[in-house]
Amino acid sequence: MYKSLTNVTTFRFCKLSGVDYSSIDYTRMDFIPDLTIIRELSSINYFMTMLYALSYVHGLVPPDTEETSDHIEARDIFEWIESDALLLGCVNISDDISVNRFIYEHKPGIMDTDEYGKTLAVLWIETWGEPPVNIRHDPTFRVFSSGDTMALTWVRLMRTVPPEWMLAGGAMTVVDNTGDTLAMTWVRYVLTDVPERLMHGPLVRNKYGDTLGMMYVEHLKKEPPVALRHKVSLRGYDGHNIAMLMIINRVELPDWVLKDPSFDVSAINVQGHTCMILWIMTRKTVPPPFLFHDPNTIRGNTVLTVWKQYLREEPPECIYTKKELEQKRKGRVPKPTGPSLASIWARCPIIGPPPTYFMSM
Repeated sequence: MYKSLTNVTTFRFCKLSGVDYSSIDYTRMDFIPDLTIIRELSSINYFMTMLYALSYVHGLVPPDTEETSDHIEARDIFEWIESDALLLGCVNISDDISVNRFIYEHKPGIMDTDEYGKTLAVLWIETWGEPPVNIRHDPTFRVFSSGDTMALTWVRLMRTVPPEWMLAGGAMTVVDNTGDTLAMTWVRYVLTDVPERLMHGPLVRNKYGDTLGMMYVEHLKKEPPVALRHKVSLRGYDGHNIAMLMIINRVELPDWVLKDPSFDVSAINVQGHTCMILWIMTRKTVPPPFLFHDPNTIRGNTVLTVWKQYLREEPPECIYTKKELEQKRKGRVPKPTGPSLASIWARCPIIGPPPTYFMSM
């Protein structure tokens, strides 16, 4: 309905037909209406809030562009609003409308930034959506506080593929401060399959060592498409390979993972957990036979310790370490490798010493 403001006659007809212009969404308005229309709607806060920003940005002259009468007219309207306390009182210049706040306090140019390194265009995306042509700039420009380009900001907030002009000039390859690409940002925030336009190779990693395939498993809870598969031996900085992530996120281990020559079931993450231990801890069921491994290669909690903590089934002898098996055959209960009950009691906010019978456990 805001498009009826492009013509005075249409506006008059709509108004006589009962259109309530005080309840219209003006956030997609990308033009400055005729002054006659502006005067009739000047008491509507939503309209004046949008007009304030539009008149300012339409008054800016982009580089390599000659000033026109449209630029001058827009600046005149902006100055008129600022000089009239009643009109300015209808404009929302709070922190909620960051574009107007930035304009009101700083009167910025196209490439000027706020304290977080955000330009008018970036703030416009955060506030309303696609910015007007007058304030669009180099799409590879990064906000220093987050590393976001306009395209990254768009994906994070709008959850759609950015307009083509935001992807030009190498912007597709720019990453944010965590090393996330556009595709990774899509998976993290949109939580759907990455559009073909944003896809990249399987070996690109962010600063945490995660690939796009790993993020598919972690955030979408599904195995990645064929184009994003890579060796299972590739691990993130937390030590998780893609098989471990599938176990943790309850994704069925597919054949291409199980048949990968680099898949080592005894590989551990930074906490010393193998796929078998992760299966027991997260799924609380007996792991499949293909995940069993030599228990003597584990540091920290043994497979037997984890088994007894999470499962009720009798542990098979194949998961005992040599020391645990020797103790079992001598009729002794294997000593737990984890913290004792007494040490757990001491770390808890419980008054008094631990019970005497804890000390023997």
